[in-house]
Amino acid sequence: RLSRLMTVSNHNQHQERQQSQLGHKLNALITCTLDGLNKYSPIELRKTALAMAKIIKAVRNSGNGRETKYHQMFRDLLIGRETEKTEALFQAFASTAVPLLPQFDPQGYSNLAYACAIAHAVPRFGKSTLLEHIACTIAALKDLRMFDPQALSNIVWAYATSKVSSHQRLFDKVAVEVV
Repeated sequence: RLSRLMTVSNHNQHQERQQSQLGHKLNALITCTLDGLNKYSPIELRKTALAMAKIIKAVRNSGNGRETKYHQMFRDLLIGRETEKTEALFQAFASTAVPLLPQFDPQGYSNLAYACAIAHAVPRFGKSTLLEHIACTIAALKDLRMFDPQALSNIVWAYATSKVSSHQRLFDKVAVEVV
């Protein structure tokens, strides 16, 4: 019996060490990603933001009262007690993205707005938000012919579900394109 208890105890200690190592590795990965954002192209930036948003959404929706230590580790790393980690992560994406917005393609605008919406993140710049910057950039375009239906749908959905006021100029521009 004692040897069996020792085996279980050793196994539990081994799992805890592995989890701790995984947590450190994930934290290092996030830190490295954030430190290198200034080197990202618009495509790399939108893909990274969207991937992180999907992970955050999955973590937020997982567990159903049966959270494992791994769920909690991901929640602590990516969401935080409230949403402070998610907000900080997306603030970094936004700070990098705003100066690059004129270089984004339609899928880039779509993915970035969609990522903010599914992560429930509203990066702010004073009284303005990243979504307002995206909306103004899109609204200033001559037309939206280069936007496919999926991109337009994602953009409209992101603004309709986010915690920012809708952007009427953007909605009007999309309406003209759709009709």
